[in-house]
Amino acid sequence: MNKLIIPIIIAVIFVAAAGAYFVFQISSFTDNKPIPKESVVYPQKFHIEGSKIVDESGKEIIFRGFDIVSITYLLKMDQKGPGLVVWGEDFFREMSAWGSKITRIQIIPEEWEEDRANAIKLIDQTIEWSKKYNMYIYLEYNVAGFPPTLNYDKESKSATKQDFIGFWDEISKKYKNEKTVAFYEIMNEPTYSSNKSRLDNALLKKDWLLWKEFAEEIIDVIRKNDSDSVIIVGGLVWGYDNSFALEYPIERENIVYGTHPYPWRSEHKSWDEAFGNIKNKYPVFATEFTVAGLATNLRKWDSVRNELSKIVYLEDLHEEGKKVRGNKRKESEIALKMVERIKKDRAALNYLVSEREKYKREIKSYLENKKISWTAFTFYSIYPEFSIINEDYTLTEQGEWFRQWLQEKK
Repeated sequence: MNKLIIPIIIAVIFVAAAGAYFVFQISSFTDNKPIPKESVVYPQKFHIEGSKIVDESGKEIIFRGFDIVSITYLLKMDQKGPGLVVWGEDFFREMSAWGSKITRIQIIPEEWEEDRANAIKLIDQTIEWSKKYNMYIYLEYNVAGFPPTLNYDKESKSATKQDFIGFWDEISKKYKNEKTVAFYEIMNEPTYSSNKSRLDNALLKKDWLLWKEFAEEIIDVIRKNDSDSVIIVGGLVWGYDNSFALEYPIERENIVYGTHPYPWRSEHKSWDEAFGNIKNKYPVFATEFTVAGLATNLRKWDSVRNELSKIVYLEDLHEEGKKVRGNKRKESEIALKMVERIKKDRAALNYLVSEREKYKREIKSYLENKKISWTAFTFYSIYPEFSIINEDYTLTEQGEWFRQWLQEKK
């Protein structure tokens, strides 16, 4: 009888072991997700390896999140009208719930100069809320223009080299050991030395060399305090065009090239030329863009506006818009007038909607295929065509689109 029992016991043990192994295999691999080599602890210190932004374990990270306009500006929303959303922890709770991992924080030069202590206090509060939801931020000096030659629009704040040096020296000293501050973005939108260079690629190349030299000086200021921070350097033509970086890259370590691929920018240069080809060699971050409603800066989207003008008359509003350039409220009002006129013509409306939807499909596919990080413009604005949320925290049309994108990658 013992001879019979022993084989049975062995068989039972074998079957049990095989079953356990099978269960382990199913539980481990049915979701097709590899087991991580190590758990990633928040917060991480990021650095650059080739064309990738990587964490401390060497894993490539693709950031997806939102821009928020100046904190000081958002704090004053209750003074601008009843029911407007005031900056607070709810911003970060909502963004985190959707899957956002990073927030772009704008610092306006005027606000910095008026009350630096308050600006630092607000940044510190932003960091604390970000930590609570395991998110990161990056700080951006919100200047648009061409600082090497002090070429600024009359509506833009003129910032000198000393302004840049003073700001980044203080910021990098303050946050050099704060991992929640993932990156520094030198400025919002570098432009060009003149309208002539904007239209002449040979002259624009010379502008890039001037901008490269200026940026490297500011990077050196930061590096004296924070030796290994990741720094974002934007392209020319309103932060879009990095094409010259292939031949003349920023000659410093841990550099990311920033771009603003708004729909109309591709009329200057294609995405491939402006920033896509760069991503084959260096990391790229789309720090600002929108897929907003029908009023998406329609005045600037020349090819689309020209096609629409064949269907419905818009040139009077276009000329009116030129006169108020830089006044966002007036520009927004004119854009909305354009849309109202377009809505009265079914053919014009269908064309505009189709172009917008085409852009949405193409920009999402392009950024994902190239593994380009992004922050969408902007989480909340009193100008509804740019805003991600409404006053009651419901989503705008573009807000729902970005939320779905984040959910897919969560």
